[in-house]
Amino acid sequence: LQHPPGSFRALIVCPLSIMERVWADAIFKNFLGRRTFEILHGSATARRSALSKEADFYIVNHDGVGVGAHTRKRLDLDGFSKELAGRGDIRLAIVDEASAYKDASTKRHRIARLVFGRKEYLWLMSGTPVPNAPTDAYGLAKLVNNAWGKSFGTFRAETMYNVTMGGRASFKWVALKDGYDKAQKLLQPAIRIDIKEVWDAPPLTTQVREVPLTVDQKKHMADLKRDLVITMKGGKII
Repeated sequence: LQHPPGSFRALIVCPLSIMERVWADAIFKNFLGRRTFEILHGSATARRSALSKEADFYIVNHDGVGVGAHTRKRLDLDGFSKELAGRGDIRLAIVDEASAYKDASTKRHRIARLVFGRKEYLWLMSGTPVPNAPTDAYGLAKLVNNAWGKSFGTFRAETMYNVTMGGRASFKWVALKDGYDKAQKLLQPAIRIDIKEVWDAPPLTTQVREVPLTVDQKKHMADLKRDLVITMKGGKII
């Protein structure tokens, strides 16, 4: 793997569920306090505050990257997303579960290209780079090497073909025989590590994850608490 020479900071983009229990824990355990991290989560104000603190690693979730971005006239970065993109000292971006960006037409992908797609070094990590079709590789390649200048339509025509369903004007796209081989070439340079080379975990592992309540769950909890308080003040046993 290549990385910037000298002193630099890194951005880790990953699912919300593993920001703390996987990445933050890994930094703490492997660097033994020699490297620091900040978790960029919460309100826009909280994210900007955490970003303003000095740290070696900044950890943010996929959709959190775009906090502050808007499409009033065109897609523009603002607030947190603009500050994150403007941090020239963050020269390395590491994206876990990178298949979240497999669709290059989404707003999420367009924001990613503006925020960290222009970083000097970009590592995309995924166990399933093409989970559904060879064309899933296009979004990842668009981030790393601009898909070697190919349009999505061109790449789809090279890796898939469509068949008419029942004579109607609807099509089903099917991978060509060498479609996945071409998808692999599009994603070069890349490193592939077989799971057999790294997997030595026991049959059962336990993880602790913090999952925030939904708005609906918070409402029901508040209602339950209010009802129980009323019941207790009325002298009844819960």
